Amino acid sequence: MIKVGSFFTGIGGFELGMIKAFEKSSIEYKISFMCEKDPFCQKILRKNWKNIQIYNDITKINTKELPKIDLLLAGFP
Repeated sequence: MIKVGSFFTGIGGFELGMIKAFEKSSIEYKISFMCEKDPFCQKILRKNWKNIQIYNDITKINTKELPKIDLLLAGFP
């Protein structure tokens, strides 16, 4: 299983693309966390990914507490 983290997530466009590609290829995955500062984008993320940890501010994350991941997605801040 590939464990995924995401910074500057926006509304989750990269994640949706990754999910489609992984599911089409029968690759198991888990999104471990997302980080997005914009309140509107967070609302969309919480609607589509109900059980994912969403961090608000990348500058305030204690990286030692982040789950281990295999793949990091990052949008354009």
